[in-house]
Order: sequence, then C-alpha cells, then structure tokens
Amino acid sequence: MCVMDGRGRRRLFSALIALMAIGSVNWTLFSLPFTNLGELRATVAQVPDRAAPAYPHFLEGVRARTPAGATIAIAVPRPYAYYRASYFLTGRTLVPLSNAKDADYVAQWPMPSGSPELNVVWRGYGGVLAKRTR
Repeated sequence: MCVMDGRGRRRLFSALIALMAIGSVNWTLFSLPFTNLGELRATVAQVPDRAAPAYPHFLEGVRARTPAGATIAIAVPRPYAYYRASYFLTGRTLVPLSNAKDADYVAQWPMPSGSPELNVVWRGYGGVLAKRTR
C-alpha cells in the first residue's frame, strides 16, 4: 500500500494541473507567424458564404451599381443574408422587403423581379437589382 505525504500530493496535484494546462493550449496558434496570412484571410472570409457562394458576388455587383446613400430593400430567403448584405453595402441604407416602399432600389436574390413599378438595372449571379420608378 502506497501512502503519500502532503508534499507528494501537492507534487501530484501540480503535475496534473501542468498537464491540463499543456493539453489545453491550441498549438496551431504558434504556427501563425509562419503562415501566409493572405490565404488564411481569404479562407476565413469565405466561411459565412459556403451555402451560397454566388451571394457575395451579387452584393458586390449591387454595390457597384448603386450610389452611396441610396436606400436598398433586400429580398432574400435566408435571414442571415440580410445581415450579411450590411457588410458589403456599407454607405447605403438597407431595409427589409417589408419596407420596400421607402427604398430607391430593390435587390432580390435569388428571386426574379416581377413588380411593374420596378425597372431592372442589373441581373447577375442569380439575382436582380431594380430601381423604383415612384
């Protein structure tokens, strides 16, 4: 039978704490200074759009065809897509489709435009950008 004194228990406890600390370290972080950060940044930037890889290209097209300060109604089937648009369309006011009457433009993805009060400005990447005729 092995009996430990107070020092032995403290050493064992310290060794276990040290092993837990070493095991909890994310060792890949130490390789970051040696990693091509441009490639890593591009990979991480694509993560939110894996389900719809054409959507960011559509938003870039909308941005290129709308002036800063324009109000754009976003018509998208997924709730995250509305919030994702705010990153690509900075400098513009985004409103949900329920407030489309207040918008200068309507960006519909991946739905076709069918409203008679809208003039199609651009079609691309599975979506449509239309301008309100008022």
